[in-house]
Amino acid sequence: MSLITGSSCLQLGMDEHPAAPDTNTHLVPPAGGGPGNVATAAGCMPEPEVGHYIAPGTGGHGRARTDGLLAVIQAFACRVGVFGYDATRHDKFLIMVAARPVLDALDLLLPSIAVQMEAAARTSARAYGEKVRSALPDLPGTRGRSVLKAPYFRNYLRGFGQGAAETIREIRAEFIRAEGNELLWVLAEQDVRAEEVYSREFPDTTGLRKERASRLDGFLEGQAAGRAVDLGDEYLAQHDLVFAVI
Repeated sequence: MSLITGSSCLQLGMDEHPAAPDTNTHLVPPAGGGPGNVATAAGCMPEPEVGHYIAPGTGGHGRARTDGLLAVIQAFACRVGVFGYDATRHDKFLIMVAARPVLDALDLLLPSIAVQMEAAARTSARAYGEKVRSALPDLPGTRGRSVLKAPYFRNYLRGFGQGAAETIREIRAEFIRAEGNELLWVLAEQDVRAEEVYSREFPDTTGLRKERASRLDGFLEGQAAGRAVDLGDEYLAQHDLVFAVI
């Protein structure tokens, strides 16, 4: 088993055989939500805890689903690990470490965003498949079209997650601007505490190698759709921030 970590994203990976775990570890650069990287010694958030989420590997699209959700989790400046980040059809287990208010928000947001992301990607991929059929009528059967549709579908998932993350970061940034430096100090202290937990539990880290995006059109269309994601009550995107200023 390997672990990927950084100021906002951690990944646990396995090789293709779960019985023979990898021992390499990987580091992801910081990519948190909002300007919470100011060094400070103040803070009133609870101690970091561990949460989890399972991204299904159905169809061999598990890494793409995971990448989309990682972008959302990073918007909360939350450490996150992925157990089984490979090209197999096995489910991917996301292990998150953050203060309880962050985990509570993600517990509600991730399932909702995952459903929207999947539905939008499937609808768009069907439309894309029809375009392929019209443009390449001699392409042999559905298997030939799937060779083109699968990369489109996967990168739509990644783009949707990125777009949703951008919307969440905008909501959070507006709240942070309104509250000013005191909130920044609290977030910075929480970031330090989460990093300490990761450093203690997962001391060995190296660089993350994500799957290379091959269909920019799918990513961009997914990104546009993700920006219009239904977050329900926008309060969830800033739940931990509200908690920090109470």
